[in-house]
Amino acid sequence: MKNIDFLALRERLTARRFDLCDRKARDYIMCDDRADNFKRVGGELDVHPYKVLGIYLKKHFDSIIRFLRTEGKEQYSEDIEGRIFDAQNYLDILPMLIRDIEQASRPEFRAGDNY
Repeated sequence: MKNIDFLALRERLTARRFDLCDRKARDYIMCDDRADNFKRVGGELDVHPYKVLGIYLKKHFDSIIRFLRTEGKEQYSEDIEGRIFDAQNYLDILPMLIRDIEQASRPEFRAGDNY
């Protein structure tokens, strides 16, 4: 693929990925906090929000690795682009979650945290 074609494809795929991220956020967050799902689930299950994100991310990595290992020749419950987009979106969320947790660890923000 020529570089110009790659750049155009990447732009289209990135737009689709961002759209998917925003649509899924509406399904999973219960407030204005984009990391709500990781914090809430972590609190409910008594695990750190990083572990929640890691579990979600690992599920997609497992599927991607299976696709690579089988050369895409098996049946899959979801298309590989969706799995790739989800993994990329979790990696985009991680720096935000890190900042949130670092901020929450400051003494002035500690009241009521679950992690």
